[in-house]
Amino acid sequence: MADVIKGPMWSARNLSHNVGAGSVHNDKTATELGFRGGPVRADNHMNQFIPVVLEIFGHRWFEHGHLSLDFKAATLESEQVQVLSNVPESGASYTQVWMEREDGLVVCRGTAGVGDVTHSELRTKEVHQTDPSSLRICRNLSVGMDLGTYEVHLDSAPQFERYDSGMISDPIKNYREPDLYEHVIACPSSYLELLWRGPTVEGLSPLLPAGFVGLFGAIEICNVSGPVFMDQTYTVESKLVAVGETPKTEFVWHDAWAFDASGKEIASLRMMQRILKASSDLYSKE
Repeated sequence: MADVIKGPMWSARNLSHNVGAGSVHNDKTATELGFRGGPVRADNHMNQFIPVVLEIFGHRWFEHGHLSLDFKAATLESEQVQVLSNVPESGASYTQVWMEREDGLVVCRGTAGVGDVTHSELRTKEVHQTDPSSLRICRNLSVGMDLGTYEVHLDSAPQFERYDSGMISDPIKNYREPDLYEHVIACPSSYLELLWRGPTVEGLSPLLPAGFVGLFGAIEICNVSGPVFMDQTYTVESKLVAVGETPKTEFVWHDAWAFDASGKEIASLRMMQRILKASSDLYSKE
């Protein structure tokens, strides 16, 4: 059996604890859709992986590392969760990682590594796509669709607020002040602010019927020529790479890439978002 590295047990924190009705992170909306309550955002669970990843790969992870997670179960605010990782074999560039709730429930499973990302959890995952014309919520989408180009200034203020209020699970010093590098670096939640918001809010959402509720199903962040620094402006490009459905959801996969002012690729994102059929009038009468 492979040796296992264990991070500390942390209370999961919901970055969207104060959102209103219509979001899956709102307790009332979530319980109406069959959840136990408003789930913790997947990206905040990703924050908790970084100290373990750094223990294995060192600070080079911020320069050329990746974290690729497939989420299996939702957690609620203050539930105790722990990051675990196999110790990679000698010379290996990636390893298996996962998160468990205190009672042993697997919250997510995937890979972390440096360099070549082609063997990551999400790059090797088989995605069962659906003809978009057979979908209801995602019927206006098509594989390869351009989700736009955005100039994004990655403002440090939200990250500092989360750090100071204890909303970042297992934070590191360089999220708040220069430490390993001369600038403050982005935590995984800030990668999402950079690479997810524009393509989803401005590129994807206008193509979907109003009133749907979605949640993150799988996320991969990759440092191509990192680190990702706060208070910098990046150009973000994005494309839709897959659509499909399960009995309870329709889903969308998209890729996004961030480039610095010189045109160099700094980081990338691969994400799957689930759209709950029960939240849409297109399904609610069935």
